[in-house]
Order: sequence, then C-alpha cells, then structure tokens
Amino acid sequence: MALTDLTRPIEIAGGGIGAGLSWSSDSRWIATGADGRILIASGDGRVIRDVASELPGAAHPVWVGNEVWFTAPDADSALWRVVVRN
Repeated sequence: MALTDLTRPIEIAGGGIGAGLSWSSDSRWIATGADGRILIASGDGRVIRDVASELPGAAHPVWVGNEVWFTAPDADSALWRVVVRN
C-alpha cells in the first residue's frame, strides 16, 4: 500500500472558479484547468501532463470514460476531447 504524506499539501494548479476540476472514474487521475491549459495529474501528484498545450484558453475539464472533454475558445467556442492512455 502506498502512503501519502498528508501533512504536505500538493498544489496542482491555481486559478479562478472557471478552471474546473474533475476526477477520472477510476480515481487515478485528476484534471484541472490552469492558466488556459488543461492539466491531468496522477492521484499522488507525481505525474502531471499538459493535454491541451496547443489550445490557449482551455477550461472546464470533465472526465468521460478514458477521455477528458473541455472547452477552448475559437470562432465556434468548440468542445474538445483528448483520449488519455495510462
């Protein structure tokens, strides 16, 4: 069993209320919007990936199965999705 030091907070990202925060269905990953990017992090905070680096202004991530869906401003205010492979 892995133990986590609960006395040390792990900051993944900071941002306004529109940033969004969503856990994967298996609770292994968490997605958040941060400064116009979508970051996913492992539950222990050791692995962090930027899954929308080419889409400035991305926000509001939501897990759907093994995909992260999010908004990104463009001419059509598009909804995007990224498949996440563990």
